[in-house]
Amino acid sequence: MGDRLRNSVGGRCQFRAKLRGQRCWDYYESLRQYRASPSGERAASLRREFDELFASRTGYAALDARIAKTALKRTELLTVLSDQSVPLHNNASELQARVSARRRDVSLHTRSLAGVRAMDIFTTLVQTSKKLGISAYAYLRDRLRKRFELTSLADTIKAAVENVRPLSASS
Repeated sequence: MGDRLRNSVGGRCQFRAKLRGQRCWDYYESLRQYRASPSGERAASLRREFDELFASRTGYAALDARIAKTALKRTELLTVLSDQSVPLHNNASELQARVSARRRDVSLHTRSLAGVRAMDIFTTLVQTSKKLGISAYAYLRDRLRKRFELTSLADTIKAAVENVRPLSASS
C-alpha cells in the first residue's frame, strides 16, 4: 500500500483497502478457474460475488470512487461469463502499444514525418512477425532480396484468422 494512502487514512481504512485488494485478486482467480470449467450455476455465483465486492466501501474517497466506476462496467467486465474466449485482461494489448513508445524513447524520436512513418512500418512488421512466430529478420531479408520464398504476412494473417474460433452472439 502506498505512503499516500497510508498517510491519508486511518488504520481501519487501510485494513479494509488491503483486505479488499486481496478479495479482488481472489475473485480474479475465480474467474480464471471459471474459464477452464464454466457452468451456469458458477456464473450466477460469480455475478453475485462481483456485486458484493463492488458494493463495499473502504472509507477512502478516491478508492471508493474507483470502486463505483468499476461497478458501472459490470456487463463489460463479466463478459467472460458468457464468452470464455474473451481475455480477462488487456495486458497483451497494452504491451503491444508500449512497443512504439519504448522504441520512440530509446531512439530519441524521429526527425521527420517520413522517419515517423518508417519507424511505424518497421515496428508493425517486426511485431506482426513476432506474433505470427516468423523471424522478422528472415522475412525482411526475403522481401528486400526480392526472393519471395516466405509466405506474405497478409496471407499468414488470413490463414491464422481462418483457424481462430469465431465469436458467436449466443455464447
